[in-house]
Amino acid sequence: MGILFWITIGVIVSILTLAIEPYVNRIHIPATIILGVAGAVLGGVIGSFLGFNTIEGMHFMIPFLAFAGSIFFLTLYRNIEKLH
Repeated sequence: MGILFWITIGVIVSILTLAIEPYVNRIHIPATIILGVAGAVLGGVIGSFLGFNTIEGMHFMIPFLAFAGSIFFLTLYRNIEKLH
């Protein structure tokens, strides 16, 4: 499982974010999905560099790091958006 898994995690987190925050208008939906995917990919890459790989494939921490990266980028985006 590689980048496609991380993209899937990012899309899922983005959809959950849009469900939690229903006031988001249509302009922000693509940005939310892109940031969620970018965060998930970054979290997965960081997990790989930290050695969370096993001989059989993926370590159980990789999905959690992908989820955390996605949440990080989405939270950062929301905070920057509120400043403007």
